[in-house]
Amino acid sequence: DFSDVEKYNIINTAGVDKQSHLMLVFFACNLPEKPALDLDKLLRYLKSQVDKIVENDYSIAYFHHGLSSKNKPGLMWLRKVYGDFDRKYKKNLKALYVIHPTKFVRFCLNMMQPFISSKFGKKVSFMTTLVDLDAIVDRSQLSIPQSVLSHDVSISVEKVSLAPAAAEPAALPAVFGCPLDQITAVHSETGVPMILITAAAYVREHGMEVEGIFRRSANSQTVKEVKGALNKKQPVDLSSYDDVHLAAVLIKSFLRDLPEPVLTFAFYDRVMALPDLNAGDNVAAIKEMLDTLPARNRAILTFLLKFLAEVAKLQNVNRMTESNLAIVFGPNLLWAKDQTASLQAMHKMNIFTQYMITHADELV
Repeated sequence: DFSDVEKYNIINTAGVDKQSHLMLVFFACNLPEKPALDLDKLLRYLKSQVDKIVENDYSIAYFHHGLSSKNKPGLMWLRKVYGDFDRKYKKNLKALYVIHPTKFVRFCLNMMQPFISSKFGKKVSFMTTLVDLDAIVDRSQLSIPQSVLSHDVSISVEKVSLAPAAAEPAALPAVFGCPLDQITAVHSETGVPMILITAAAYVREHGMEVEGIFRRSANSQTVKEVKGALNKKQPVDLSSYDDVHLAAVLIKSFLRDLPEPVLTFAFYDRVMALPDLNAGDNVAAIKEMLDTLPARNRAILTFLLKFLAEVAKLQNVNRMTESNLAIVFGPNLLWAKDQTASLQAMHKMNIFTQYMITHADELV
């Protein structure tokens, strides 16, 4: 029973980041004074939360503001945390973001260097303000405590006073982050964006039998460069990168970067209200519901379901069952308007996505 830990709201799930990694957040400001909380139990609770997502790529955002001498864990506890999180946990951890770091944080990491692998160390990034998070995740989905927001305002005011004049606003992106009805590089008949068609074709040719396809990351800098080029309407040859995971990540990233999900905000409450989906009993009703989507959204969903069903047919080789594909694509096809996502809501999204992939032939 972790109710005595949960009440402090120290650790939360926060949907997925912009690279489609599942995300956990840790708020140091919510740590109570030392006698009030058993740190060993906090560690067990932390592991129980990570256990729910550890089979997938994930990231952690640690908000340091609010840690003081009254609630600060010791270095020995931090070392124990690192030791207890064995390879099972570290393998799929793609990033640890430390927001509002202080000299104490940097000191702790320096002190722990003999015990931390260089590979793990490369996953740690420092962010001095919340604005730095915008490239990683939509802040609205993180439920950041007011004390952290206020602290960030005070820091940002100082930075603004020293900052140069603002540059001209950037041009509207052509692909990633662009509203669906404004994307011009689309298939002439279906309206499906060419980035999806091109990336899916590359995966179909090179990645259908790759174990864990869509569950693995590509080089983040390469992803950033390719997305930037496509947003400037520059030609990109995926074969020149010789990385099928890049193509897979571009598909997920395109979906996640949309201002509104493919299934639209209007579908969120409808999916959350769906009864348990059993066998094929609900196919007609689900198809009728999907047919109410805007034409381009429906075309994209049809394209994706056909493609993902193809991937799932090779699950004995690539290990990507309908369930595994749903865990990856569910949060990228549907999210709430306020971006919040509890594990229960994400489970509902994933079940719905799994159902659509399983019954793709009947729903498209």
